[in-house]
Amino acid sequence: MMKSILANTLLYIGLILSPLLASAEDGVQFFEGSWKALLQLAREQNKPIFVDVYTDWCPPCKRMDQEVLPLAAVGAVYNKAFINYKLNAERGEGIKLVKQYEVHAYPTYLYLTPEGVLLARVVGYQEPDTFMAYAHDAVAKNREQVLAKMDKQFEGGNRDPHFLKTYIIQKKDLGLDNSLAFDAYIKAQSSTERENPANIDFIRDNLNHAKGAAFDLLLKTYPTVDQTRRQKLAPVLFNLLTDAASAALKENRLQEIPSFLIRWTCSNSS
Repeated sequence: MMKSILANTLLYIGLILSPLLASAEDGVQFFEGSWKALLQLAREQNKPIFVDVYTDWCPPCKRMDQEVLPLAAVGAVYNKAFINYKLNAERGEGIKLVKQYEVHAYPTYLYLTPEGVLLARVVGYQEPDTFMAYAHDAVAKNREQVLAKMDKQFEGGNRDPHFLKTYIIQKKDLGLDNSLAFDAYIKAQSSTERENPANIDFIRDNLNHAKGAAFDLLLKTYPTVDQTRRQKLAPVLFNLLTDAASAALKENRLQEIPSFLIRWTCSNSS
């Protein structure tokens, strides 16, 4: 009897608290700690930073706190993309940081790289859709800066496998040709590593051009992989070849089209 009463009581409390707990998870979640700890965490997670610079007396700051920042859709974007941080411009570290980042109006929203380098700033009250668009733009800028650094490392001869995989994914996410990066990635592997099923899956999921060593490897291994992998690989090869043939047609490179079709037919009939 006592167990039944206790269970019902806990259930009742849970029903009361669940909406409160759910609402606590909605909206933008802010890191609580020092600026130094924020930068350390951002570097560790390789994640850009969003800073809400506010004052206690600022009406637009309060409107954002009440109308925009608590929205689940806004939180979903900002919590995924950034480590978020609230900074009082007139207290503690905020006094120094507003000078460093030349903040002169409130609210000011700073979008920073994981190292604290300014990507973009936005001033004033923002409608939710506009506010989320600024987040997407800042993420794109951060990716471009990250890629620029990786381009230099690649050109400088960095062939570490982990670096190459990250570089390949970055280029793919930005819609850039990653076949040269894949060439280096494949060259650094042994034959066993190249044809490892997990490696074939990685190439399948990230290669975006029908050329180079990685594409040749996909064609070579297509007849030998298991049925499940063949079903996933076939549309990828077909789409890559179709894109390549279309590009050749547009650029008047008609002599290349038969070779695309022959390569696909040979791999598909093996």
